[in-house]
Amino acid sequence: MPISSQEQNLTYASPEEVGVSSEKSNLLVNELKLRVTQGELPGAVLMVVRNHKVVIHEPIGFRDSIEQSDMQKDSIFRIASMTKPIVSICALHLMEQGKLSLEDPVSKFLPEFANIQVGVETTNLSGEKELSLVPPSKKMTIQD
Repeated sequence: MPISSQEQNLTYASPEEVGVSSEKSNLLVNELKLRVTQGELPGAVLMVVRNHKVVIHEPIGFRDSIEQSDMQKDSIFRIASMTKPIVSICALHLMEQGKLSLEDPVSKFLPEFANIQVGVETTNLSGEKELSLVPPSKKMTIQD
């Protein structure tokens, strides 16, 4: 289900209202349009938000390059492994705001991890290897 900027209660503003350069914003839009024209990129949806205000929200190019159907503001993308850098950026923002520390235990955010156990390989009296579950020697942190 697409999530539009309206559904998130974001308001629109001119770039200058929030300290963004219109000239640089236009350069960004034009660069994406050029890459579409040159065939380097089928399409994109560009959204720039600053201080909870949308300064650019523009579909560029095609959502389906074969059928040449136009990109829409609420087009859905398969981003696969791109979630890792997105989550990393979000974590850095939370760290800047003092809401997250690398030393925080994972259980602070995921209580299900509070009583986690780890496997330790042992050898029984018969010489067979067994896996025993024991509490970890230290709490798992965000950094881990």
